[in-house]
Amino acid sequence: MRFLLLINILLFTLVPLSAQQGEGMQSDSLCKEYNLRIFVRGQQITGICVMEQREEGSLVGTVINEMGVKVFDFTFENGKSQILNVIGPADRWFIRRALRKDFNFILAHLFEKEEIKTGKRKMWFEEGDICFSGRHKIEYRFTPLKR
Repeated sequence: MRFLLLINILLFTLVPLSAQQGEGMQSDSLCKEYNLRIFVRGQQITGICVMEQREEGSLVGTVINEMGVKVFDFTFENGKSQILNVIGPADRWFIRRALRKDFNFILAHLFEKEEIKTGKRKMWFEEGDICFSGRHKIEYRFTPLKR
């Protein structure tokens, strides 16, 4: 019981300190949050995509499903994306490759705000949503989260 009290005291004294350090870090980067819907073969996968744009131009982010489980992480630097830490059932080479190529296109054109079509890949904007259709008939729809 004494240890529980000690842990609580330490937790409540250290959390405000870490929050203050986090505030200083926010000025260096731009954080974007989106509600993400992925349509694959008539099925819909929903979740949240959080990405941070760093000063040097690189992007890092993660996709989390609605139950709070991280699906995968991604990075985008020098025009190339990487898909990292993919959840077990989706950790297949062909899924990682499709995600990597789709996110390469999405992240390269995410902030341009104009319709783009290259081969079978297409990006357009619809009622505030950022929409993307990939080569494998996978559609991604990013809706900015409102706070």
